[in-house]
Amino acid sequence: QHSLEVALTGARLNHWRVDLDTQETFPGPLDEEFFGFVANSVDELVEVIHPEDLPTFRQFGNYEKIIRNGTHAAEYRVKRTQGDGWRWLSSFSRHVKQSSNEIGMIVGVTWDITQRKETEMALELANQKLLAGMSAAHMLYFEWDMKTGKRNVIGAEHDLLGTHIAHIGT
Repeated sequence: QHSLEVALTGARLNHWRVDLDTQETFPGPLDEEFFGFVANSVDELVEVIHPEDLPTFRQFGNYEKIIRNGTHAAEYRVKRTQGDGWRWLSSFSRHVKQSSNEIGMIVGVTWDITQRKETEMALELANQKLLAGMSAAHMLYFEWDMKTGKRNVIGAEHDLLGTHIAHIGT
């Protein structure tokens, strides 16, 4: 058990659980780093969750739904403790029973995905700028995989060619 906890924490995975028999919450070792404080319930975390992400996040407190579905996963934003923006987290929870006659517990892990989300957003912005530049310059990028027949087009193909690339050669 201790080795697993050390491995999870070393991998930056914040593991937590809720005993459904007693409703006792066992916060994760990285709660303070991720949320700015040690959380004893989902309700306590609502204050630091981005407003747009609250509906999805609140499902972690809907134990009946997690029991019915077996799992719940979500990506959401949390206020940074330094007040300099938002941290992106991903959480996964699962209902676990030790025997058939017990309610069991909800166990979960949370990890920081801020770097991945920031990279995705930067890539999306770069793609938007590329498309805007190509459109303004009346440019078109086209590739055609001759083995699969798959065609990939970037730019305003209809404006430049009078038709969509997919219609050419068919």
